[in-house]
Amino acid sequence: MRTKLPEDYEVVFDFAAIGMALLSLDEEFLKVNTNFHEFFGYNGNEFAEMTFTELVHHEDSSMVIEEIKKLLSGQIPTFHLESRFLHKSGEIKWGLFSFSLVRDGKGDPLYAIVQIQDITSRKRMEDDLSYRVEFERFVTTMSTRFINCPVDKIDEEIISALEKIGQFLKAGRIFIDHPSGITPSSTQELAEPFSDEDSRLIKIVGEVIFNAIQRKQTEIARQNSEQLISAAFAGSPALMMILSIEGRGVIDVNKTFIEALGYDRNELLNINIDELSSLVRPSDYERIYECLSQYGSVLNREIEMITKSGAKRKGLFSAEKIMIGNQMCLLLVSQDITEKKRLEKEMVRLERLNLIGQMAAGIGHEIRNPMTTVRGYLQYLSKKDKYSDQVETFQLMIEELDRANEIITEYLFLSQDRVVDFKRLNLNTIIHHLYPLLSVHTKIEDMNIKLNLGSIPDLYLDEKELRQLILNLARNGLEAMSAKGTLTIATYSQQGNVILEVEDQGTGIPNDIKDKIGTPFFTTKLNGTGLGMAICYSIAARHNATIGFQSSPQGTKVRVKFQGCRGVS
Repeated sequence: MRTKLPEDYEVVFDFAAIGMALLSLDEEFLKVNTNFHEFFGYNGNEFAEMTFTELVHHEDSSMVIEEIKKLLSGQIPTFHLESRFLHKSGEIKWGLFSFSLVRDGKGDPLYAIVQIQDITSRKRMEDDLSYRVEFERFVTTMSTRFINCPVDKIDEEIISALEKIGQFLKAGRIFIDHPSGITPSSTQELAEPFSDEDSRLIKIVGEVIFNAIQRKQTEIARQNSEQLISAAFAGSPALMMILSIEGRGVIDVNKTFIEALGYDRNELLNINIDELSSLVRPSDYERIYECLSQYGSVLNREIEMITKSGAKRKGLFSAEKIMIGNQMCLLLVSQDITEKKRLEKEMVRLERLNLIGQMAAGIGHEIRNPMTTVRGYLQYLSKKDKYSDQVETFQLMIEELDRANEIITEYLFLSQDRVVDFKRLNLNTIIHHLYPLLSVHTKIEDMNIKLNLGSIPDLYLDEKELRQLILNLARNGLEAMSAKGTLTIATYSQQGNVILEVEDQGTGIPNDIKDKIGTPFFTTKLNGTGLGMAICYSIAARHNATIGFQSSPQGTKVRVKFQGCRGVS
């Protein structure tokens, strides 16, 4: 491995400030100086067993070999390269080296001279500067991406950012540890701790990621809140509508509103705020408008709502101004209290019936007894010759007593103490039994009667009470009609219930007295007692049935619904 140099050159070679080596044309080491030893960490004997290209990093070796070939072939006189080399310890070192040939007098190559300068520190500084510039550029770009990132893509961006940071820090995986920053974690030990600059950038990254996470959580919470509010609005049993005060249009209506008033959703959404008066009674609309103008809200005001078909329903109305986004809106809420009002009216009617029943039970029989005595004496006296010229007077008195007795009989019918004899019967059978009687009556009055009896199940009924109910309803219908009119009695099943309908072709019930139907002693007939419909309601209540009616100028249809639980399999 020794090559003899002139003495002056020997000194220069050994004490040169850079590493120097003499190589054979086969790249074997002939001579190395002290700095060359220090650069690679090998001693002379170890160099003797090696070639130069074995010390070159494997990623750079092909480039170095290619340049040496050019040099040996005479294509180039010398070359200079920056390359990575492998130290004996395994450390990668950077060197700036030159490679040239020493030739004889004929120009033939004798050996090669390699000079190498350690530039590892400079390369690390350059890499560190490049890394820092790239890292800062990444942090800036990442911040911008997170600001503009859709909420549903934030998780993907976080994963991508953590992977990229892991690559920068050579830390394997990165975990979010605390809002003040992120923590790098790896299965292998880090070569060196993070610098202050790295720590600063890491903290910035952590704050950006945590801000993104908080933005996502806030957005999710907002979306959940909106979904809950939307679900509550859509599924509320109350009628609800949202109006835009500025745009003066309907923003949304819920399902209950649509079903209660019978409008199509699109019809309501296209209504102008000024056209809402068609949905409520005009006087109610004026009071609501006045209250909103004065106080900005309405609370529990009773109104009358008008459906698309023209039917009227009672509502308990409230209104409040709300902000939706940047838009001032009006939330309208109305509870449908139609059924509640009907039940309240029914309770009042039943209380009256109850009072009348108690009175009837207490005094009915006491009145009848003296009346029977009086009637008997009148009949006796009317037979006397001395009163023969007063027979018509006695007969009138007896007829009036009979009429009073009839009223008392109906009066007693309202008593709660009445014993009801329920038996398994078919409503159609009772109607068939009454048909001959009704038919004779209609012929006398020059009217017609028609039966439309469907297939219905048996019920538990009191036959006498049902006969009374049907006769009362039929008599009312006949008295409401003129000659040639037709009375129709129908039965059918509906959703497990049995329906009895009595329909006439009269002039209908005036609107101002509809609410009074069934009130004891209320009548529009000249000789009526006002107890007929009250008795019907009482009978229906004892049979777990309800009475309703529809009336128009073309006639009235009374509908008695017997609940299915009274049916017999």
